[in-house]
Amino acid sequence: MIKRKILSIVCAIAILSGMFPTSTIAQVNTLSGENVSTLEDNVEIVDTQISFEAPENLDMMENIALGCSVTSNLACYIYHPASEVTDGEYDYNANEGGGSFSQLDACNGEDWYLTVDLGKAQMFDTIVLRKLNLNGQVASNLTRYQFQISQDGEQWTQLGVAEEEGAASDKDVYFTPDSPQEARYVRLFSENVGGGWLAVDEIEVYGRENAAVPPDVDVKMKEEVFLWQSVRYIS
Repeated sequence: MIKRKILSIVCAIAILSGMFPTSTIAQVNTLSGENVSTLEDNVEIVDTQISFEAPENLDMMENIALGCSVTSNLACYIYHPASEVTDGEYDYNANEGGGSFSQLDACNGEDWYLTVDLGKAQMFDTIVLRKLNLNGQVASNLTRYQFQISQDGEQWTQLGVAEEEGAASDKDVYFTPDSPQEARYVRLFSENVGGGWLAVDEIEVYGRENAAVPPDVDVKMKEEVFLWQSVRYIS
């Protein structure tokens, strides 16, 4: 009888623990395709597909980060400022000219934040980190990177957890949350960068401008305005 009561208490505790978690543990898909459990105290993590492969519908969406202002918490090389990650120009060839990128002037173990201001809160589906092919070289590309988003620039949400790459590559990386997200600020976060001359080609944010209001709601609002105007005209 006593054993049965103890077992009932243990089961009840287990059920309550599942109903009222004390911390958030997010299951996220990483570049290797494995599931990683990560515990964050200050930054919420949303489930996100992180891949070297582009989503199928990417070419049907608009890069709403194109031409947006960008700030860097670390000094960038004077000829490759932070603003060049949203100018829509790709790669670089010193002999042929053309292309642009943002590059750190120097770094000694600091964390690097490149923050894009979309101008207003907007819905998006995918964020892309475009890597750099610098005259055929890829050594300047980041191997540690995460993307975080915010409505106000104060409270941040992270899109999954990207594993560190074993070696620098020029493979672009696609961050696609399991559901569309809304943000004004998008920042690339690279932890403990060192050695200087690290670079980012482009940061792209794909979605539909003014998509914060669902299309069906927008249509309903237009219909109501039309009916109101019609009644007013008749009366």
